[in-house]
Amino acid sequence: MRPTSFLVLTVFLVFVTLVAGKRTQKDKVKAGICPVDNRICFQADLPRCERDKHCAGNKKCCFMDCGSRCVVPMKTQKKG
Repeated sequence: MRPTSFLVLTVFLVFVTLVAGKRTQKDKVKAGICPVDNRICFQADLPRCERDKHCAGNKKCCFMDCGSRCVVPMKTQKKG
């Protein structure tokens, strides 16, 4: 693995861990799932949201395009 890829992966994992650690039971998670983001980031952008409640309407706070931002979620499919 290239050093830059390792650094980006490490920063991403730390960011996700910190965001997940801040969640409380009072935070309401909006319906749907975050779209897949296959972009390779060389530098993380400043977050535009921290939680779903920071996003208007039905948008979710997702890690997209090298930073967290409000996006339209994908619908979840019921199993069975």
